[in-house]
Amino acid sequence: MNLTLLAQDARSTTVGWQPVPGAACYALEWSDRMSDTVRFRTAGQTRDCRFRFVRSTHIPYYLRLRALDEAGSTLELSPVLTTPLARVLYPQLEALDRGLVAVATSAGVFLSWRLLRSEVDGYSATGLTGADFVVISILPGTFDEMESDVHAPEAYGIYQSVGDTVGAAGFMRAMRTIPMYVTIAEAIRDYSPNAWVINYTNPMTLCVRTLYHVFPKIKAFGCCHEVFGTQTLLTHILDEELGLKDVARQDIKVNVKGINHFTWFDKATYKGMDLFPIYRKFAEEHYESGYEYGDTNWMNSSFACANRVKFDLFLRYGCIAAAGDRHLAEFMPGKTYLESPEAVREWKFGLTTVAWRKNELQERLARSRRLRTGEEPIKIKPDGEEGHLLMKALLGLGDLVSNVNIPNHGAIANLP
Repeated sequence: MNLTLLAQDARSTTVGWQPVPGAACYALEWSDRMSDTVRFRTAGQTRDCRFRFVRSTHIPYYLRLRALDEAGSTLELSPVLTTPLARVLYPQLEALDRGLVAVATSAGVFLSWRLLRSEVDGYSATGLTGADFVVISILPGTFDEMESDVHAPEAYGIYQSVGDTVGAAGFMRAMRTIPMYVTIAEAIRDYSPNAWVINYTNPMTLCVRTLYHVFPKIKAFGCCHEVFGTQTLLTHILDEELGLKDVARQDIKVNVKGINHFTWFDKATYKGMDLFPIYRKFAEEHYESGYEYGDTNWMNSSFACANRVKFDLFLRYGCIAAAGDRHLAEFMPGKTYLESPEAVREWKFGLTTVAWRKNELQERLARSRRLRTGEEPIKIKPDGEEGHLLMKALLGLGDLVSNVNIPNHGAIANLP
């Protein structure tokens, strides 16, 4: 079974093949890179012997076909077809003499240069305007102020495991952050009203709400990676319970609800398999002991946990809590998980001290100096965030299904 290129235009590629005896349907798989470890994604299934693969043809794609029987088992897998280019995006040749900077890294030489005024929508006395994307990631205030937020309430028996979203510390952080976000929203409204705005700052819900309050037509959403950790936990549970190795986080399909840091799955599947019965069995078996994976241990890490809070919340409410235990605990009544440092240890997670954050900041600054002077090489590697993938998807350069924080305009009917 071989794939044949039938047609191609700027936005799609059509391929065909000869029928395979016994095949109930065919799944077209694709990748935009080729290596020994590449993971192919499924573009779709069909019972016909042709498929239109819809993606911009300005880069080559690597396609293969999987013939499936009625049970979904593979009958035959085709060789990989490399698609030709049929589209050129913004062709331009120019001598780059505009403040060119080159940085040598282990992955090659990376270049940057100044933009021309004609390459953006406009400019002002304070900078360029008409940006396509605005990314907001700030620490509102200082670590000294955050130290007071988090640790001053301990004198009154109020313990906070993170202190950036709810509770006494979350309230004080919000009081500092909201005025800053009013200024930011006004600047976006005045200088880049058509930009997509991606927020990473906490308290996430109030930050995004402030942006919309000041500029109702803003195109803003918030990103947080907490959900990714719960998807990863589910991949390890599949390994433990069913022996399924190397399941990718992205292959765990979930329906996400709730608010930032108090997020829930009411559906979770892997290749059509309902994961809730498996998760329930696992949660019941590991409720007391907890469960950890990887090289970290909750006893010597400021961020790790044994997932006991997740398991407890699932057994209470029947949905999968989809954030780290440190965040989840802060949304429950104080005596549930945070009555005392001793109670926190029983639930097998930690209170992230601001002293740790201060020390980590000094380590980051020292590393920045080493990178700047060349003492330490710059290594480009994925960080697990999806902001750049969301940008590509919004530009029509790829498909992505993810979870973001946006105002609730009826998506969850029983919440304000």
